[in-house]
Amino acid sequence: MTDPGRNDRCWCGTGLKFKRCHLRRGEQAPANPFEIRRKFFDLNRQKYCFCEFDASNCSNVHASAHSISKSGSLKLISERSHVATLQGDFQFVDGAAAYRESLKIVELSINKASTFYGFCDFHDASLFPQLDHLDFSNPSKFFGQLIYRAAAFEKYRKLVAVDFSDQVRLLDKGADRLEQEWVQFQANLQKWSHSEGLKNLNHLLKGIEAIYRARSFDQIDYSYFVTERRLPFAGIGFFQPSMSMDGKVLQRVNIMLQHELFHSSPHAESVCIAAIPMKSSTLLCLCALPGQAKSRKFMDSVCTANGREVSAFLGAMMLSIENVYFTPSYLRALSEHSLALLKHLSSLGIAEDLRESDIRLARSVALFSDVAVVERATDSR
Repeated sequence: MTDPGRNDRCWCGTGLKFKRCHLRRGEQAPANPFEIRRKFFDLNRQKYCFCEFDASNCSNVHASAHSISKSGSLKLISERSHVATLQGDFQFVDGAAAYRESLKIVELSINKASTFYGFCDFHDASLFPQLDHLDFSNPSKFFGQLIYRAAAFEKYRKLVAVDFSDQVRLLDKGADRLEQEWVQFQANLQKWSHSEGLKNLNHLLKGIEAIYRARSFDQIDYSYFVTERRLPFAGIGFFQPSMSMDGKVLQRVNIMLQHELFHSSPHAESVCIAAIPMKSSTLLCLCALPGQAKSRKFMDSVCTANGREVSAFLGAMMLSIENVYFTPSYLRALSEHSLALLKHLSSLGIAEDLRESDIRLARSVALFSDVAVVERATDSR
């Protein structure tokens, strides 16, 4: 590739002039990974309020909102006010295998675990009272609040990921031209893919807010189990299932043909999955907006595990989302095999669609085969 002129736009796609971007990039000192890490954490302190349908009532104070209730759920599985999670190091463009190798057990204060700045103080308090107080007397309203907060959490994560792709660009400092082109392609790919995911989440949030405006929470499509005892984990997230838990292909999510790259991708259906500890049990639930047949198929495939619902649910959750926390002593006491299995599941489905072997691996989780389900319900619209 021939270099552009000094005042022409750089070849990498930033839109900057070449002289202010990649001119003499190979002669620059390599980027400091600690500085890039600091900028990542800075991005996680950006403040928003995603409540568009009631924007006129936004307060000037932004809440450090918990996607998983701190007092209602995280506290119940904590030890010394800390929970544990599997957290990977920054492997930027090295792929899922490198990410899996970097995963380790990290303990976090329940004041920090699962937090995001996605709502102002007023809306964080007014939109989710049943969810925060674990008031399950009206399941439809509870699940409406659950999917709203989960979708907002995922939107926040996507916004951070889109902005962080510009930091990935800096990793080619001091590299030769071939390596520079590879890093810039990966950065462009990350920014495009996360931007497409953000579009999908914005579409999802519009649907959720329409339900809020109409107060029509009974439209939510859900399934749930209540376990006989409280389990040592909690989690919440939204994801787009590419394959059901019985191995059937549902939709294309991350697979893109070459001619489709950097173009608008098709809308994909989404599922909210959550494990919510309560005083003497755990609520395991799946929900989606009405009329999403592919989401419903995924939900049904988790619910038909023939007595292994709890273990199958954990396998599906570890395979699908990252926002999962455990009682520290439980996670550290797992056998080497079980811990490796959870790490493997956590590394799958990142920028790629699932395979049947991934589903088999998720279904092999047997950590809670002795836990019975005492209540279950499905409300399919």
